[in-house]
Amino acid sequence: MRIILDTDVLSNTHKLKPHPNLVQWLISTPADTLVTTAITVAELQIGVDRLKASNSPSAGPAMKWLYEAVLPSLPIIPFTGEAALVLARMRETPALHDLVVVNPRSKKSVPGADLMIAATSIAAGAAIATHNVRHFMRINDHFELPGLYDPFEMKWHAKAEWQMSLPLDAAQ
Repeated sequence: MRIILDTDVLSNTHKLKPHPNLVQWLISTPADTLVTTAITVAELQIGVDRLKASNSPSAGPAMKWLYEAVLPSLPIIPFTGEAALVLARMRETPALHDLVVVNPRSKKSVPGADLMIAATSIAAGAAIATHNVRHFMRINDHFELPGLYDPFEMKWHAKAEWQMSLPLDAAQ
């Protein structure tokens, strides 16, 4: 089983003090199961670009982290035609429309990114690891995700029957 690392999970690893449960989970999870998505890479690059545009001293280290730590170490699942077909159905689901509309006060870098990541997850048959459980559970209510795991809480929120249990899974 592959596990997609969502943007919030990857971003947390770049903090001075990453969440301890996340660190434990990443250390104990087989590296060959961890992947990310092209959408997540876009979100991370937008974050770096915003730091650069604001002349933040964090811009250089963030760019180095993205290009030297994240990109070389994680396989990236592309946004495929199959994912595009799933996304189209998601975008036409009235209960999910607010996940596409841009809120000017939102820090979200790519409108509809959660839908695109969920569509990629479904098309690839890969679970999602995120702390942004609220949005993904709403998506799961209409489009069953292969799995949804919160490594900060060490808890499955949506788990398919075929999934293996993860190390340090508090729900066991």
